[in-house]
Amino acid sequence: NFPLFDAGMGMETLARQRGDAPTFEEPIGLKDRKATPQAIISSVADMLDGLDAGDQAVLFLAGHGLRDDAGRFYFATAGTDVKNLPGTALEFDRLTDLLAQSDANITVLLDTCHSGSAGDGLFATNDDLAGDLTRLNSNVTVIAAAKGRQESKGTSEAGGGVFTLAFSRVVGEERQTFDVNDNGRIEAAELYRGIRRLVGEYTDEDQTPWLINSRMVGTYALF
Repeated sequence: NFPLFDAGMGMETLARQRGDAPTFEEPIGLKDRKATPQAIISSVADMLDGLDAGDQAVLFLAGHGLRDDAGRFYFATAGTDVKNLPGTALEFDRLTDLLAQSDANITVLLDTCHSGSAGDGLFATNDDLAGDLTRLNSNVTVIAAAKGRQESKGTSEAGGGVFTLAFSRVVGEERQTFDVNDNGRIEAAELYRGIRRLVGEYTDEDQTPWLINSRMVGTYALF
């Protein structure tokens, strides 16, 4: 029920950078039927174009992860037909191949498994999709909304997914609280600890986000 709201809140959070962190350029937001597979690929290519090592890019995906009979992973869009995933959904390999070509520091926020059916047949888990991203270079950090077959939950009171709400609080209005070392930046470890704590509070520990950056060394700022 919440991917559209989540995408909007993610964009708003990035557009309103606070503290001493450099501001991001205007986010590229694709929603509903404008978020076709080709439009997503084209927008990511535009985002990465001209970025060098040390530059920052953020990719936020909210929706459903799917897989076909051969085990290939897809990101569902508004026009996806489950009987024709190759022709109507975004094959994840296209995305990972594109990200692998960039030297920029890329943060992927993956809120793609809103279904309690994740891990059963058609619906992929966040582990499945995020695991595919482990093939990428060490300049990519992935934070997934839920572990394994957990459902990515939302709250009707707040009108959004708890992962996105937590991200917005940590990076946005409550960043001073989560900037533990008080250096004006939200580092990878601070972002993950903050999101994990808040998501746990929202869901009574029924949902556990997870961080993939196994080849990154040391402390590094994201936001």
